Amino acid sequence: MSQFKPFFTQVQSHYDLSDDFFLLFLDPSMTYSCAYFQREDMTLQQAQRAKIDLSLGKCDLQPGMTLLDIGCGWGSTMLRAHEKYDVNVIGLTLSDNQYQTRHRTPARSAGDADRPGPPAGLGGVRRAGGPAPASPTGPGWTVSSADGRC
Repeated sequence: MSQFKPFFTQVQSHYDLSDDFFLLFLDPSMTYSCAYFQREDMTLQQAQRAKIDLSLGKCDLQPGMTLLDIGCGWGSTMLRAHEKYDVNVIGLTLSDNQYQTRHRTPARSAGDADRPGPPAGLGGVRRAGGPAPASPTGPGWTVSSADGRC
């Protein structure tokens, strides 16, 4: 069984590049993962929103629930979850740059001027000392629903 080792320095050197660099190839939501092009005429921004909506739709989110977004990046999934499902969100990131950018950017949509942004706690997460859990079902790991959908 292999042991996971923290590579904090390598993660920092990758994810803490400037936002200007990432904006060269990401959509305005700064979603840093694959997109879901349902139609050929979709823009990258539309395809990223479609991917997020598809993923969140599988979570059976209900108002008042809390969504934990591990590796939240700039927070696009958290913002969408709060906006569409009225859930609380907690985001975890190793990137100081992504954390700082999220906190400098208003956490609301353009049509939400009177509504507060999502209650999100963003922060760097590292496993300090000791061996890492052998699997996501081992000690130290939990899921928010019995079937582990979200």
